[in-house]
Formats: sequence, C-alpha cells, structure tokens
Amino acid sequence: MTQICRKTSKSSGRGGISLFAALATILGVFLMAACGTGPARRQHPMDGEMSGRTALEFFREERLTVGVNLGNTLDAFRGWGPPPYVAIETVWGNPPASQEMFHAIRAHGFNVVRIPVTWMGHIGEAPDHLVSEERMERVVEVVEYARSAGLMVIINMHHDGATSSRTQEHGWLSISRSLASEEERERITTKFQRVWEQIAERFRDHGEWLMFQGFNELHVGDWGTGNSLQYGIVNQWNQVFVDAVRSTGGNNSYRFLVVSGYNTSYRTVEAYVIGMFRLPSDPTPDRLVVNFHFYQPNDFALMSLNHVWPNMGYGGTREFIDGIFGGFRQAFVDRGIPVIIGEIGPAGYGRRHSGFNEANMPTAHQNRLDYIAHVYASARRNGLVPIAWENGGRFDPFSASEGNFSLFDRFYSEPNSPESAEVIQTMIRAVNTATPPWGRR
Repeated sequence: MTQICRKTSKSSGRGGISLFAALATILGVFLMAACGTGPARRQHPMDGEMSGRTALEFFREERLTVGVNLGNTLDAFRGWGPPPYVAIETVWGNPPASQEMFHAIRAHGFNVVRIPVTWMGHIGEAPDHLVSEERMERVVEVVEYARSAGLMVIINMHHDGATSSRTQEHGWLSISRSLASEEERERITTKFQRVWEQIAERFRDHGEWLMFQGFNELHVGDWGTGNSLQYGIVNQWNQVFVDAVRSTGGNNSYRFLVVSGYNTSYRTVEAYVIGMFRLPSDPTPDRLVVNFHFYQPNDFALMSLNHVWPNMGYGGTREFIDGIFGGFRQAFVDRGIPVIIGEIGPAGYGRRHSGFNEANMPTAHQNRLDYIAHVYASARRNGLVPIAWENGGRFDPFSASEGNFSLFDRFYSEPNSPESAEVIQTMIRAVNTATPPWGRR
C-alpha cells in the first residue's frame, strides 16, 4: 500500500499477457529445485527451531493458503507538515495492534499475516543508523501477538521506500536519488543494510514461522514496470537484504526471505524471463520466496470506479488473471520457489466520483464476491498464496477515498459489516475448495 490511509492509482502496464503465451514453452523446461540444505529436519519444530525444510516444502506442509495484511498500523506515518516524517502506529486512525485482533484473523480462517512496518523517524544517523529500541520492541511485541494466535508472519520495510506519486520526499529508500548520484546510492544502500542487520539480529532466534520481506513497491513515482537501470537498483538491494540477514547467523542462516521486483508488479515475471529481474544469490539454497502485488483490473479491484466484473478493461477478464498466475507458477513454483501475492484486492465499491451510483452497490458487492471466488481459487490452483490488503476502520461507501479495503473493525476485532464477513468467507472458501498443483494431502 502507498500514500496516506489509502491505495492510489497504479500503472496497469499494457501488452504483457502476450508474452506469457509466447514464453510458456521456454518456462516449461525448468525443473523443480527442492533439494535444500540446512539443519537436521524436525517434523514439528518449536517456535525457535528451524525444520530444515525448503521454502516450498514449508508452504506445502504447513498449508499456507491465504493471508491478510495488518495495513495502516505499524506502516502508518505522519507524512504531512515539514520533514522529518515519522512512523506512528495510530496516526491513520487505527487503534494499536492487539492480541485480540490476531486471534480474530486466525478464527476467520487466515493462516498468514503480513505486518507492514515503516521504520523512518526511528533510525539514527550514520554510520551506525541505530533503530530505536522502543520501535524495535513494539514490532517484536506485535509479531509475537500474531504467533500466539497461530499465524505465520511476514514483516517488511514498507513506507521507507520513496513511493509517493507526487514527490520522492517521503521515504529515504529512494531509487530516484540512488540513480542521480553514486554517492547517494552508496549512502542509502549502507543505511538499508544496517537497518536490516539490526532487524535480523533482534529476530535471530525466532522460528521459521517468521519471514522477512526486503522492501515494498519501490519505484520512481511512475507506478511503472521498471527499466534496466531501475532494476539494477532493485536487484542490488535484494542482494544486500539477503546478505545482511544471512550475516547475522543463527536461525537467520535458514530463514525464508521474500524478494520483489520493481514496484512489486505482477509483471515481475516478465522481467525475470528476459533477465532484467534476478533472484539474489543465497548461501542457503531454496529459502527464497517471490512476491508480487495484484490489483487488476485497476478500475475495479483498486480504484473502485467500476462496479462491473468481468469487464473488457485491461486485466478485466478471467483469462488474463489465469494467464498471469500461470506465468508465476511456471517461472517459480514449478522450480521449487514459493510465490506470495503480498497485496491483493478487490476494494469495495463506493466513493464520491462522477460515475458512482448507490443503486449499483448490490451488483457491485456480488461482482466483488465473484471476483474473489475466481481470483483466490486461481491463485491456489497455481500454488500462489494471496494475502488480502486490509486497512482497518469501517467501510464507508460515501467516503471520498478511492478503493476501500476495510474488512475488520480493529476496535472490536471483528468484521465491520455483514458484507465484509461475506467477503472474508468467500476468500477462505475459494482457497479451501481449489486444488493446488501438488494435489490435496
């Protein structure tokens, strides 16, 4: 997620689907790699132990099927007024994360939670770039709430990335500034490395249920698909992330690490096939997870401008969605590399825009359910794990915001409406009734 308290428009990127068909044969020649090395295998590891399984074995055996984000909480930041901007947990209107909320997430059928974390405003000056103890310990506390509820957990570095479509001033992890000056690139990269070393060190003894994701939706303000120069930065930072975590040893030598392409786009797979996106070198084989975000079609699933689905807009057909997900399966899952859809819609219909019509809301809700039933099942059939974007609060169809992704009322730790409860049930049902590539066990 980007921008304050809401999702914003992203470039849809045209012309990608034909490439999947053209490359299907090429992708089919890859063989599954699932040998892996590590500590002695344990069938049921304790919270602080590592089982020795590869990433794909872990995803399959632990039945990771569907997740939800705890958005607009630890990732929230004060981005107005004069800099410096600072992450503040409650600044976007949600209450502090609670144990009850994570129990509710698990009780409603989710088995993975992604906890976006923004660190800016809590990082000291060079050369040490020390993360404040208060911030670090609060993140630890929230992560352990999730684990106590029986959830697998992903934490990341979220709005530290300069992803504003208006400016590049919010975040310090800036591709734009890194491309403008080699000195600035080295400074930013060093800071990125130091912060991840500290995060990894603090969580070194946590078990394999905790995964790290290096960064979120990095781009230069264009919401684009990335060129070779931009991917050069992304590939470098993915490698720095892996090296930083592995350097801390302990369980981090085997921890599952999540890597992303430019803008965390669904077109990352195309960039991978043509060699522009490269997986980082990892001293511990078979521990990487690939991540992309999916809000297609943009007008329906992200902006909630259109209440009709399927539609003939770009990305608006079942065939388009199945083609994208099938491409990720062929490029990664079939080679033993798990894939998460770290953020996925659809938003609920309703905003103050020229096309909004309250009379369309019942149809919009049914189309939202139909979209979820198809998209989440398609993800599962291709071995992908969808993780819904959820931003708390109450769904207000007359809000001036763009897409509204609210499902839970975080003050009461329950779905915020009967409609939201139905959306959640449809997500869970879709993945539970679909058969993954490896069959049912």
